[in-house]
Amino acid sequence: MGFRAILRSFPNLWTEPHTAIDIVKELKPDVVVADNYDYVVAYDTDCKCARKLHELSEYTRKSYLYEIVIKGQIEWLKAFPKTIEVAIESRKFYVVHGNPRNCLHGYMKLSPSLDELKPSLTLSMIVLKPKLLQVDTVVADQTHVPMDINIDCVRAVNSRSCRKPSYDDYRASYAVYGTKTNVLEIRRVEYDIDKVVSNLKDLRAEG
Repeated sequence: MGFRAILRSFPNLWTEPHTAIDIVKELKPDVVVADNYDYVVAYDTDCKCARKLHELSEYTRKSYLYEIVIKGQIEWLKAFPKTIEVAIESRKFYVVHGNPRNCLHGYMKLSPSLDELKPSLTLSMIVLKPKLLQVDTVVADQTHVPMDINIDCVRAVNSRSCRKPSYDDYRASYAVYGTKTNVLEIRRVEYDIDKVVSNLKDLRAEG
């Protein structure tokens, strides 16, 4: 069974968001869920991102993005659900950008103790004794850090990021899941960093 899921944003900090949107639309992925930046551009709201990126995020959206992302593309972003549950080969997957309890801005990341990760795998914001989602796997990517662990009966997966990696490897990454084998492989690919930097400098010069 072929299955493609997109959890990462198209607009905001990209230099060519309109192109990225068109490419992904042509791929016709089975699942696309909204992340915080998709939502920001779709509804023109505060990104609530890290302080060091907040000014850049606000500037690029207001001074650049709305000049090149057309109305039809924004409507496409608005159609993204924040979460999706899907069954693949009798296994249940919960797909989200952040985590189940905070789908846009939450984090699902490793802590010194796995017990500290459990609350992020629940739907409630106030949990004394976390009751994990009744699914086999939760797939997220907000942390930009790769992860594939089991917590009780739930598998928590993070494929890292196609951009802005928060890890010791600059390459873009994505995950390939074997529906028959239940094996997840995180793959990495090179990209032209110099071109990205050049595009960002061009934006600054134009601004």
